[in-house]
Amino acid sequence: MKRRLIYYTSSGTELVSLSAAAKRLKREGIPLEVVARSRLDVFDRRQVARLVSLGREAEAVIICPHGGEDSVPGCRDLLAGASKALIHIQPTGGSDDDLALAQSYCDLNSPKFKRRYLYLRYGDEENLYRLLRFVFWELTGEGPEPPPPSPPAFEGIYHPLYSGPMEVEAYLSWARERLGEARPIVGLWFFQGYRLSGDLAPVDRFIELLEARGAIALAVFHRRFMEEGLPALSPGAVAEKFFCLHGQVVIDCLINLQPFSMTLLWPETKTIYPHLDVPVIQAVVSFSSRAQWEEGLQGLSPMDLSISVAQPELDGCLISTIVATREVVGKDEITGATLARLVPVEERVKKVVSQALSWANLRRTPPERRRLAIVFHHYPPRADRLGCAFGLDSFESVARLLVELKEAGYHLERLYEDGNAVARELLASLISDRRYLSPQEMASRAVGSISADRALVWHEQRPSKVKEKMEASWGRPPAGPFVHEGRTLFWGVINGNIFITLQPPRGHLERLENLSSEQLNLHDPELPPTHHYLFFYRWLRDDFGAQAVIHVGKHGSLEWLPGKAVALSEECYPDLAITDLPNIYPYIVNDPGEGTQAKRRSYCAIIDHMIPPQMAAGHYGELEEIAEKIDQWRLLQGEDPAKAQLVFEKIKALATKAKLDEDLNLKLKDTPEDYVESLHHYLEEIAETHVNDGLHVLGKPPEGKRLYSTLSAMVKVSLERPSPHEVLKELFPELKASERVARVEKMIEEALVKGSFPPDPRLREALSFICQDLWPRIQGIREEIDFLVAALSGRFVPPGPSGAPTRGTYEVLPTGRNFYSVDPLKIPSPEAWETGVRQARALMARHLKDHGRYPRALAMVIWGSPTMRTRGDDLAEALYLLGTRPVWHQSGRVLGVEVIPTEELEFPRVDVTIRTSGFFRDAFPNLLNLLDQAICLVARLKEPSEKNFLAAHVKEDLERLVLEGLSPEEAFRRASFRVFSDRPGTYGAGVGEILDSGRWERPEDLGDVYIRWGGYAYGENTYGAAATEDFRRTLSRVEVTVKNVDTREMDIFSSDDFNAYHGGLNTAVLSARGEAPVSYTGDSADPRAPKIRTTAEEARFIFRTRVLNPRWIEGMKRHGYKGAGDLSRLVDICFQWDATSKVLDDWMYESLARTYALDTEMQRFFEKHNPHALLNIAERLLEAARRGLWREPEEKTIDDLTDLFLKMEAQVE
Repeated sequence: MKRRLIYYTSSGTELVSLSAAAKRLKREGIPLEVVARSRLDVFDRRQVARLVSLGREAEAVIICPHGGEDSVPGCRDLLAGASKALIHIQPTGGSDDDLALAQSYCDLNSPKFKRRYLYLRYGDEENLYRLLRFVFWELTGEGPEPPPPSPPAFEGIYHPLYSGPMEVEAYLSWARERLGEARPIVGLWFFQGYRLSGDLAPVDRFIELLEARGAIALAVFHRRFMEEGLPALSPGAVAEKFFCLHGQVVIDCLINLQPFSMTLLWPETKTIYPHLDVPVIQAVVSFSSRAQWEEGLQGLSPMDLSISVAQPELDGCLISTIVATREVVGKDEITGATLARLVPVEERVKKVVSQALSWANLRRTPPERRRLAIVFHHYPPRADRLGCAFGLDSFESVARLLVELKEAGYHLERLYEDGNAVARELLASLISDRRYLSPQEMASRAVGSISADRALVWHEQRPSKVKEKMEASWGRPPAGPFVHEGRTLFWGVINGNIFITLQPPRGHLERLENLSSEQLNLHDPELPPTHHYLFFYRWLRDDFGAQAVIHVGKHGSLEWLPGKAVALSEECYPDLAITDLPNIYPYIVNDPGEGTQAKRRSYCAIIDHMIPPQMAAGHYGELEEIAEKIDQWRLLQGEDPAKAQLVFEKIKALATKAKLDEDLNLKLKDTPEDYVESLHHYLEEIAETHVNDGLHVLGKPPEGKRLYSTLSAMVKVSLERPSPHEVLKELFPELKASERVARVEKMIEEALVKGSFPPDPRLREALSFICQDLWPRIQGIREEIDFLVAALSGRFVPPGPSGAPTRGTYEVLPTGRNFYSVDPLKIPSPEAWETGVRQARALMARHLKDHGRYPRALAMVIWGSPTMRTRGDDLAEALYLLGTRPVWHQSGRVLGVEVIPTEELEFPRVDVTIRTSGFFRDAFPNLLNLLDQAICLVARLKEPSEKNFLAAHVKEDLERLVLEGLSPEEAFRRASFRVFSDRPGTYGAGVGEILDSGRWERPEDLGDVYIRWGGYAYGENTYGAAATEDFRRTLSRVEVTVKNVDTREMDIFSSDDFNAYHGGLNTAVLSARGEAPVSYTGDSADPRAPKIRTTAEEARFIFRTRVLNPRWIEGMKRHGYKGAGDLSRLVDICFQWDATSKVLDDWMYESLARTYALDTEMQRFFEKHNPHALLNIAERLLEAARRGLWREPEEKTIDDLTDLFLKMEAQVE
């Protein structure tokens, strides 16, 4: 009598071996019908029903989950239908969910279970054959008892032609006999399961290509998942046994083909890669098909992104691209299962081989022969903006780096006295600012060029689709910018074996030069880079001979070029540009999102660097005078009320002069006490707000006063231990904020220098932490350049966390590491949920206070970096505004969302529209789905319209769309679109480039571009659907816009991106609605007490704390050319915010003019270090007046600015 066994597995990787085992059984005449299925077969309810039906007649059921019952859909129904059958559930090592499922149905301690468990755990064809025999024997008792489980090789060396001992010395001797002696050795590390199932095509192809390129491939397999009781070596022991010989590492580079993170699973493995000390390249083996990868711009599924990219980053892997996909090869005639095999992606395997050999050859080249390119960023492409890098003195950092390289043996012809000398040398050569040089002069300054014929040869080597797009946009080479008499020109300075240069312009501004404000619809996010851009990187490698490139600071344009989000193809522009060059990227530690973009789309090793030194803003000028008068008034109130009234009148006069009455609506205050207290509170908030004190220099920790103030800023928000600021506030409530900050800094100094601690135990604890933990971490900043030099030697850069040091994330120090971010499947975290709820409450309370009601519809900007820094505060806020909350698995993974019952709501469900950045879309596709899931849940609720604004709006739009001819399903989908982002494969809001080009007339022009660039809908089963009309319709209802800032290490004037996204959103609402929204900026620098300001209030607050602060300005002046360029850009950004959102009052423009442009000392500073910056400041302020943004400027101020502009224009020409 034939017996039936149902074998149901999540992954299906073992099904080929199972089929072979079943064939053997059949040949032997054993009457056991093996019915096998995997997730490839059971993908909907109908397939589940079929499996359950088959299971009813089964006498044995084996289920192999991988992540609990969700990984094997319908398993409970299957088991219920086969309740009388022999049941075996195979728990995956390390999965609590699998273990719990197995315990529900099996006796894990029974000898028979343990035996079946080992058959499956060993997992090769022989053991699966023995398993089938054993199950049949259990069911029937017929025949002899099958042999026990037989352990296969758990680790070893693999080569299709090698059959010698599993010893590295023997293998290398064999390989060298075949291939030759002096060859680079590239390690390949892959999962033992590939060998067990014979799924080795990708490994074989790597070996073939490495050998064809003159390298030795040392391919090693191992079990990876350690499990007690199995005779397998630990990962560390495997690395020592097979990648080392006599204690010495034998490989020059390692390609890792395994998903997941070793250190996340087993922290003790964190020393493996540092011990090997070679670059580790993560090659992605995808669970999806090649067609899915090729056809989509998403690159990878959310699961692949998590396990094959985000998790390996935790180990310090360099993210590369896809090398293999899982392809269906047909239905198995024996088991009925769909069989799939790994198939190499040929061109991408070649890419990774080239990358590995480039890193290996870099390592093997002596320092005196290494040739390096140092690339500064340059945006906008003006003479005042060379070397732009957020928070970093890029030129001083490179000057210091060159000293270290010289000492390490690199060939340099000269060193530089300081960073300004580097900037001056670049300015004297050709740069991308074409306003002041004739074409002939530009050609004479070029460091190199290529002919028209060579340009065409390089162009023809590009993929056909790329050639078509580039020719459509820029013409056939040598067309486009930076071409003279048929030759494409390149710029920079050659210093021995070091090439110092500037990244070419992206191309948007060059395209906008030829457009009018009526042609802004031609401003296209998919615009390819110029021919010159791609030729530049090719010239670096092929003509200069660069073996590695350093991109200096946050951030350039390379990683933001069009293409797939991750796992790039040969048609993606970042991949085309960087080719196989090792890319090393110093990057500020508090921006994990954009740094992660660089890791994943330009294949770089990040060297994270510290934020700038911090200081409390304090008081100055009129603010200081008002604060002193407030102190006088408080003293006189009880002693001499008449004099107190006189002082109060003086306070009012000073506040009015300083425009503080407008900041705080002081005219509405009823009593002097209310007036003064409101003013006092605001001044205290200004005084204790920390701002940057200059810029960071690579490898240089803050010293003296800057050290104490930086440490003070880092412990201001302390979530795990007492904050000295808070303790002092409790002990001495009479202290003013400035006094409290000064006392904290003095206590830190005395503790560090003298070992002197105050008696209060909480202060002692806080100061001990500073001395024993924080201070050593800050001293470790000196290693930033050390690890940069190590990376240039082809060595491993250790991983480290990322985040904002002043938000309590001290573990990000010391810097100098290849930072990682977060697992996207664990966002939002429970802590982020709590902060997000507080943010939502604060926002609703502020709007209720301002307008007497809750908003019906609002729009939020959500970025990737804050999401990574906070683990999802903004996402949590959006969910709570909708009246939903996350559902977490015990592992911390977010499973989905649920609706908060109406009776628990604090305010009506708000209609929330989300505009995410392109990076958020790339890094968190699962969160796009989560947001959309929440929106659709709420939209389908049957609740009164006054309780559910979203559902009411969706119902209204759905009815209209049905009348227009859409089906109810299509209409609901379009009516419920609320998650929008860039077109797939593109980035940006489109607004910044237009503002920089000046090609606009009205804010609505900017809003129309914003809607066009961001009008792509995302969600479940929707990835980048063109939905411009739907985006405009949702924005037409928006009353409120909001974007949060989670750290005072940056603010809305720190980068043009804040305005491009949030300011651009304001113009989009204006365009769609005909009325500007109420614009709020959230401040969650202290996540326990988020604040909400209008964006105009935020602008004024930043003017008080930073823009007009003499101490902040002096900090920037310390950095010469770079500081001046950043001041120039600050004025650009202030102007741009006013253009979109009207956040600057006339007094702010007047203050900018007086402080930055017309002050004699500032003029001398600019003229000495960066006269182009002073020219730009004058030009931008005059543009503000010309456009009517500066509504009523003083006539003399305009005359003085005009004279200054003409003077500086003549000077720079």
